[in-house]
Amino acid sequence: MDANKLTKNDAEILRRINRFTSDADWSTDELRAELINEGIDPDKLISNVKNTISMFLSPLPEAADAVETMQPEKANRKRFSFDGILGKAKALGISNFQLADMTELSVVLIAQFDRGLIKVNEKLPLEIVKRIAEAVNETTEQILDYLKFGPRFAKDANFKAPDSPTLTEAQDFTDAVRDDPTLSDKQREKLLTLSNEV
Repeated sequence: MDANKLTKNDAEILRRINRFTSDADWSTDELRAELINEGIDPDKLISNVKNTISMFLSPLPEAADAVETMQPEKANRKRFSFDGILGKAKALGISNFQLADMTELSVVLIAQFDRGLIKVNEKLPLEIVKRIAEAVNETTEQILDYLKFGPRFAKDANFKAPDSPTLTEAQDFTDAVRDDPTLSDKQREKLLTLSNEV
């Protein structure tokens, strides 16, 4: 078993352990014995769980390192010189609402950009990326690289459910604009016009 990643089998075993521990009063020794009977090295399983948890709790650059270790095809991605779009804005003394005003976006869309939930494709107007970059004093290229990294959890997210959290999939900018209930019709039309999709 690779100690650097939590396998699907590990996740299933963890669910079973959770069920066992809620149904019975197991001692640590009994649990270790049960894992060994199942052909599982308890120490490696614990290491896998710790690695997975630390990946989700690490700041973005360390999380990126973990992804590169597990997925070598992503190793050529650049490091980010900032801690997310909202993090950089906050460091500059800019609130989420101010950032939305500066970029002519909604707070909802800004949050989606921050979490990498907007795809970088032909439907994403470069003008929008330039606005975000200018507002947080970064280059357009840095913002594009940040967005290309893809979906990530919110920086301060807490997960209390027993099951592993799942990331929301990224969507086209135009779909995000159409789905945003906080935009006025005029704002929505203006943003869609930038994508040539009214």
